[in-house]
Amino acid sequence: MPYTHEAMRREIDGLVGSAVHVTIDDGAVAGVATVMRQQLAAGGAAFQTDPQRYPAESPAENTRDTLQFYLVLTSQEFCIWRRRTDGAVEAWEIEIDGVRFVGARGIAAAHMRALRRGRDILDARYLAAMTLDDVRDFYRDERTGEVTLQLLPQRLAKFNELGRVLLERYGGHAANLLEAAGGYLFRGDDQGLIQRLLLDFPTAYFDWPFCKLAILYPKFLSTRATDGVPTTAEYRARARIHDPEHFEIAADYYIPLFFIRTGIFRVDDELARRLRAQQLIERDSRMEREYRAATIVAGRRLAEATGATVNAVDTECWRMGYLGCRPCRLGVSDTEHPCAYRGISRAYQQEHALMELRWPLVLTTCY
Repeated sequence: MPYTHEAMRREIDGLVGSAVHVTIDDGAVAGVATVMRQQLAAGGAAFQTDPQRYPAESPAENTRDTLQFYLVLTSQEFCIWRRRTDGAVEAWEIEIDGVRFVGARGIAAAHMRALRRGRDILDARYLAAMTLDDVRDFYRDERTGEVTLQLLPQRLAKFNELGRVLLERYGGHAANLLEAAGGYLFRGDDQGLIQRLLLDFPTAYFDWPFCKLAILYPKFLSTRATDGVPTTAEYRARARIHDPEHFEIAADYYIPLFFIRTGIFRVDDELARRLRAQQLIERDSRMEREYRAATIVAGRRLAEATGATVNAVDTECWRMGYLGCRPCRLGVSDTEHPCAYRGISRAYQQEHALMELRWPLVLTTCY
């Protein structure tokens, strides 16, 4: 089948059009857009990828090696939660050099730690030869000595595939993959970056039609701060995207949480029960495919309503799900937990039962 952007949109729109578990409230989209427009106008750095704000999680320079770093990193940005012994679910955490990192920040910090300690994860030969013991050490918590991140064999498979395919097809480096794509996410000859990630790295990146991690990679590269950050001409050339209109929201679990709390998503009783009880949702089930498709469509509508780029909306929605909705609770003060969206939050202001709903849980290598 052709993996084109048009085919991607058709399939996603079809899922939303026939959805039974999730519907999009366009009135709530308009309300959120009003606040979001103000928030985006206030500016702010791209979360996690800004080396000036997050030096322990991001390379200090934009170079050829940075292109490789983010290819490796984004392949690992999945299933970043854990279930405690009491059955409750929490964001995964890790301590590195005396600092506690939560969620995706911990994944990035673990990659930076590996480089500092001489594990050359930028060398395709090293990636291809990694073992399960290497992965355990990679994600080990320095305070407890434990490894609590899920799906370690699958993470090893991604590391190994990246190394092997880079060596076989791209001279060992992501810069050559990006050069071959010519700055396009999708191309008529199937040589766009997202198309090649899906087809050449099926273990690490295949996720049709949502393409979450494949979208995340060029998003990180193209939105990464360059002002005040040493940036090579090669990085600028390889990170430039000529068809930014083909970016979509990265369908994960924090953005649906934000959409549920604000009322953009209206979920049926079956999905609400799963979210409230923190029960697993089957990978590739109709329920999972519906909320992921709805995430992309609702994000697209927010971009249209705000006049912002899809990438800007994606960052803001993810940031709010991660920093805003995850730790929020009824009765919290604005001083203790400020939130620009609290005044229009359906969960906080009207339907308090929605505050009991958590993010969707899926054992998946896609997000």
